[in-house]
Amino acid sequence: MTVQVIGPAPVYARPVVIATSQTGPTGPASGPTGPTGPTGPTNATGPTGPLGTGPTGSTGVTGPTGARGTAGLTGPPGALVGGTTGGALPASGSVSFGNISINWGTILATPAGVSGAFGATYTDGAPTVTLGPSGATYGVTGVYFYACNKTQVTIFGPTGYCSYHAIGS
Repeated sequence: MTVQVIGPAPVYARPVVIATSQTGPTGPASGPTGPTGPTGPTNATGPTGPLGTGPTGSTGVTGPTGARGTAGLTGPPGALVGGTTGGALPASGSVSFGNISINWGTILATPAGVSGAFGATYTDGAPTVTLGPSGATYGVTGVYFYACNKTQVTIFGPTGYCSYHAIGS
């Protein structure tokens, strides 16, 4: 190691001493890159398996059709019901098909109201009622439906005959 004193130093100051060391020359930043080695052989691909799945099996035989049952009995005809007032009225009656009942009849309407009883009563609620024609054939016009329940229909109007139909279950 070499010590070097730079410049004269005044008496009152110390000399500045810088120590330097001797180093050798720097080598190259990097050496040359060698050649890339050869790529190894690629493995062989195995054989491809069969496409899809196996064959679909056959459809089984359809069984024989079952025996047909006999027809059920026909129910009795509905009872005919007369009007609520005296005198000759067109036919009234009812018929039931399972749980469906149909009633029809003709009643003499009055300004105070009159009810016609159904031959077959309803179990699930009041039926749907339609009034038939009124007028010259049945005597009056202006008859109107007032109320209905499971057993009867009530209509109001000028005195005269009016027909009704009711259907429900």
